[in-house]
Amino acid sequence: KKANQWRRWQTETIPDLIGPYETYIWATSHMTDDPPCLLECSCNELGRKLKVLAVFCQRLESIELSICSCRSAARQLLARGLFPCAPQSPSLAFDLNMLELVAMLFLNTAPNVTAWAATLETFLGVRKYHLRTKDSLRRRFGNALSWFIYLRDCVKEKTFTAIEDARKAIVSQAELRHLDEGLRKNGKLRGESWRPRAPAKPDGRQRSPSTSFSSYLRSRCLLCFGPNPQASFDDMPDVIVCLDACFTQKRCATTGRDPSRRHPASVFLPEAEVLAMEKESPRKRKGHAAPHASIYEDEDQEDRCDGPLKVPNSVLDGCEASFKAADESREKASTRFFDDTALMALMCRHDRVLWLANMTSAGERQHYAIALLDRFFRHIPASTTVGVLYDIGCQLQRSCYKWDLLPAYRDRITFGISVFHAYGHQWPCQVVYHPRKCRGFGLSDGESCERFWSAIDHLVPGLRVSGFFQRLYVIDSQVHHLDACQRCALGDWLAKKDYARCMRMIAAERGLADCNIPMETLRAEWEAQQVAQTKPIAKLSKDAGTKTIDSILLLEDQLRIFEKTITELERKVMAGQGDANSIPYRDELYEDRNRATRRKRNLEKALDLRTRRKLETLRGSKYLTHRMNALALKTRIRDRLRQRKFEFTQVERSFRSHSSTADKKLVSHTELAVHRREPGIQALARKYNGLCSDMAKFIQKRQAPARAIAPAPIVLESLWRLDVDDDIWQDTGLVDDDEEDGMPPRWLADEKVRAGIRHMLEADRCREEARRISKERTTMQLWLQEEWSAVNYALSRSVEDRGLEYQLSIYRDELLTLAVTWRRDVATIPPTGNVGESWGPTEDEMSNAI
Repeated sequence: KKANQWRRWQTETIPDLIGPYETYIWATSHMTDDPPCLLECSCNELGRKLKVLAVFCQRLESIELSICSCRSAARQLLARGLFPCAPQSPSLAFDLNMLELVAMLFLNTAPNVTAWAATLETFLGVRKYHLRTKDSLRRRFGNALSWFIYLRDCVKEKTFTAIEDARKAIVSQAELRHLDEGLRKNGKLRGESWRPRAPAKPDGRQRSPSTSFSSYLRSRCLLCFGPNPQASFDDMPDVIVCLDACFTQKRCATTGRDPSRRHPASVFLPEAEVLAMEKESPRKRKGHAAPHASIYEDEDQEDRCDGPLKVPNSVLDGCEASFKAADESREKASTRFFDDTALMALMCRHDRVLWLANMTSAGERQHYAIALLDRFFRHIPASTTVGVLYDIGCQLQRSCYKWDLLPAYRDRITFGISVFHAYGHQWPCQVVYHPRKCRGFGLSDGESCERFWSAIDHLVPGLRVSGFFQRLYVIDSQVHHLDACQRCALGDWLAKKDYARCMRMIAAERGLADCNIPMETLRAEWEAQQVAQTKPIAKLSKDAGTKTIDSILLLEDQLRIFEKTITELERKVMAGQGDANSIPYRDELYEDRNRATRRKRNLEKALDLRTRRKLETLRGSKYLTHRMNALALKTRIRDRLRQRKFEFTQVERSFRSHSSTADKKLVSHTELAVHRREPGIQALARKYNGLCSDMAKFIQKRQAPARAIAPAPIVLESLWRLDVDDDIWQDTGLVDDDEEDGMPPRWLADEKVRAGIRHMLEADRCREEARRISKERTTMQLWLQEEWSAVNYALSRSVEDRGLEYQLSIYRDELLTLAVTWRRDVATIPPTGNVGESWGPTEDEMSNAI
C-alpha cells in the first residue's frame, strides 16, 4: 500500500502540482500575500465530499472539499496554501509556510521530524487544539514534508531545464549567425536556398560548444566547468578533482528498503553502475592474485618501477603497509550490522560535490573510485587532462596499470596524494606524488572531501536509522544547499586564495634570494634528487642481512641490560635488601637472558660470510654502530608519528559524530591514550638526537669513514607536524650513497641547496596557482555573462507561464546580486585574455541592485 501511494505521488500528484505551485508562488509573492480565489469546477460532476483538518502553527481548522475529476484534493488544498499528507484522500493538510520553514531548518540542523511534531502538538495543545489519534501528526507531517520538498526540487529542476534550453538555443543561433557571416564573406550566398551545416570540429585542445563540458558538470561547479575557451593548460592538468571515503556515514541493517524516491538532480551514481564496476574489478576475476600481493615472493627478485610508474615496488608496498598498519583493521564497517557502510565522493578543488557513490563493502575498495572516475570522464571533452588527488593515489595509479583499469583515460590523469595524508607515505612516494612537489597541482590540497564530511556530520545520527532512499535524498538536499551557500562566496574564495598565494610567493622569493643559487642549478639538483631517491633497490630479500644485524645489535643491548639488572638484584639479595619477590624475579631474568642469548646465537649462525664480516666491522666501529642504530631509531619514530597522526584523525572525526555519553567517554579515553604515548616518542627523538651528536663528534675526530655526513637532529618543537619538508623524512648521513666521484651530491650535503629546492618548488606551485586562479576568475565572468543572457532569453519565452516566469525572475535577481558581489571580490585578480568589462547586467542594473 505504501509503495503504491509513493508511486502515485511521483507519477500523478507531484507532476500535477508543479504548475499550480508555481502559479501560487507567483500570485502570493512567495506566500506573503493572501491566497487567490479558490478553484471552480469545470466538469459539472457531482463529486464527493472530503473533510480535511488543516494544521497551522497556531491553530487547527476543519475544511470540507468537493472532489471531482477537474479538482483533486491536492490541487484544492494547494490553492488554499496547504499541502496534503496523502495524494488522494488526505486527512490532514499542513500550511505551506510552516513546511517551508521546517524544510529550511532541516537544511541547517539535523532533520528530526519527531521533535518538531512533538513540539507542534504541545504548542497546539496549550491553545486547546488536540488531535484525536495518537502519533498521527508525526507520521502525516513527515509524509507531507517529504513530498513538499520533492515538489520544490522538481520546480527548481524545471527552472534549470528552461535556462539550459535557452542557453542551447542561444548557442545554436550564434553558430548559425557565424556560419551565415562566413558564407556571405566568401560570396556563397546569392539569394539561393542553402542548408546550414554543422561547424567543423576544432583541432588540438581548443574547445567548441560541441566539445564542452556536460550541462550536469556546468551545474555542479561553474569555475571548473564554465565557459572559457582558454581554459586548457599545456603543462598542468586542466581540472583538479579529489577522492575520499567516509565510514561514519553508515546506515543500519533493516529488513527491507523504503519505496523508491530519487532527487530530481541527484549526485549519486546509480546502484547498477557501481555493481557493474564491482564485477569488473580485479578482486572478482578468477585466477588472479590480490592486487596488494607482496613483491617479496621471490628471494632474488629485483626491485623495479612497473610501466610508467616512477616509484619502485618496494616503496609502494611500504606505503600500502603503512596505511594498513595505521588502520585498526581492514574491515572499517561491519556488513552484518550495516547495509550501507560509507560514502565515497568525487569533488572538485572548490569543495563542490561532483558525484557520490554509496558503499556497501566492509572496506574502501577501489572499484568505487574507478566507477566515479569513469562517470566523470564520460562528461568531459576527450582532450581534457585531469589531476586526481587521493589519500592513496599512488596505489590507485598502480592498480590502473596493473589491472588495465580506465584504459581510455589513464594517460590523461596525473595522480597525486592529498596533502594532509602524505605522512602515511614513504619519502620517495612523496617526492613523486605530493602535490607540493608534483607539477601542475598548484596549491590544491586535495582535502575537499574532508571539508564536505565535516559539513554533513550532523546528519550521521538520523541517517543511521533512516530508509535507503530517504538517506540518499537527505544527502542530496544537503549537497544542493551547500552549493547555494558556497556560490555566493566564490568571489571571496578566489580573493582569499590569491592573497594566500601572494604571501607564500613573497616568502619563497625571499628564501631564494637568501640562498643565492641559480635556478638552473636548483632544478638540476632537484632532478638528481628525484632520480636518486626513487631509485629501485638492487635486490630485495625478505630476510635481509641488514635487518638481521640490526636484530643482533638490539639483542646485545638487551643482554647488557639483563646482566646489569641481574648483578644489581644479586647485590641487593646478598646485602639483605631484597624482598620476597626478588628470587622469582631473578629467575625470570635468567630465563629472559638465556632466551635472548639463544636467539642471538641462532641469528649469527644464519648469517653468511660477508654479513658476518660486516657485523664484526660494526662491532669494531662505534660510528657505524651509531649510524645503524640511528637509522633503526628514526624508522621507529616515523612509524610512531604516523600511527599517532592516524589516531588523532580518527579522534577528531569521532568527536564530531558521536553524541552519546558512552561514545564521548570512549573518545576521551582514546585521546588520553594518544597523549600518554607522546613522552615515549619524545624520548626516542632525544635518544636519536644524542646519537646524531655522537656521530658528529666521531666525524670531527676522524673516527668515521671518509666523506661521512652527520645526520640532522630532530627539532622537538616541530616533532608532531609531519610537514612535507621536515627532516624527519630525510635519511641524510644514515644510508650509503654510491656516487661516481665519491663525493656526496649538493642536494644531499649542501643545506643552502636543500633550502633552495624547497623555495623553488613553493614558487613553482604559486605560479601555477596564479594561472589557475586567473583562469577561474575569467570563467566566472564568462559564466555570468552567458547565464544572464540565458535567463533573459528564457524569460522572453515564458510570458505565457506566469509561474515559470516568476521563478526565472527570482533566479535573475540572484544573478544580479552575484554580479555585484563577485565583481567587487575579484577586482584585484587579473583575467586571462580579453573578456571585457561586462559581467552580464548593465551598470544601471548593478547600481540599482547595490
